[in-house]
Amino acid sequence: MANYAVHPDVLIPYLPQGTELDSYNNKFYVSLVGFMFKKPASLISLSRS
Repeated sequence: MANYAVHPDVLIPYLPQGTELDSYNNKFYVSLVGFMFKKPASLISLSRS
């Protein structure tokens, strides 16, 4: 996982309607979270259904 401090003006256009930004120590963060799929073949067969 990686966290980046970002100016709130960059994030506001991406917020769903009715939501607001939350801050931590007066900073706003974006997180990048990676996932590892151990059986991607099962995901492919689901997407073809």
